Amino acid sequence: MAYSYHLKQARKKLNLSLRKAAEIFHLSPSTLSRYEEGLILRIPPQKLKRLIQHYGIDPSALRREWLRENALQRLIQYEESQRIDADFLYERYSSLDERGKRNVLRLLLYECELMTHSQEQDMPRGH
Repeated sequence: MAYSYHLKQARKKLNLSLRKAAEIFHLSPSTLSRYEEGLILRIPPQKLKRLIQHYGIDPSALRREWLRENALQRLIQYEESQRIDADFLYERYSSLDERGKRNVLRLLLYECELMTHSQEQDMPRGH
């Protein structure tokens, strides 16, 4: 998600059509579309570097988002594998220092924003 969301938003911000952007980057429109939709998770590093440079995306912001996503994914995988219940998660959260608690809350707020944004995108538009 980290890359895909930013790639699509940056392309739109530059008013580039999918076809034109694909032409610039020597990609097929379907490949670029799959990058933007997150269907291709491992974008070749040189292609990703070229995309973020051309679009003016801050690489450190992508890295932070990627770390957050991976942390959340690892927690979800661990939770599923261990069948962790809410009490256990609350105990773990309670044992964190203030910085750790702030980081968890930031992550949760960020995920809520993404979900809200996604839901807004899915809502039908009025005429």
